Amino acid sequence: MNPIVDGLGVKYAGRVNIVWQDVDDPATREMALKHQVRAVPTSILLDSSDQVVGYWLGWQPAEVFEEAFASLLEP
Repeated sequence: MNPIVDGLGVKYAGRVNIVWQDVDDPATREMALKHQVRAVPTSILLDSSDQVVGYWLGWQPAEVFEEAFASLLEP
């Protein structure tokens, strides 16, 4: 997932804030618990109000995320 996430971060820089968190890191445990992360990788898409608008378990192709981003970025 890392190359996909890194590529999306470059492509959507300034429009989408992509955050990569290690669920084994005690500093990010609260977020993992809040969003009920139970598998790795888990990808969660939050809108500007921090509401979950997308939730994926397992590996996903970049196109899945790009479609989700497009729906949020449309005027």
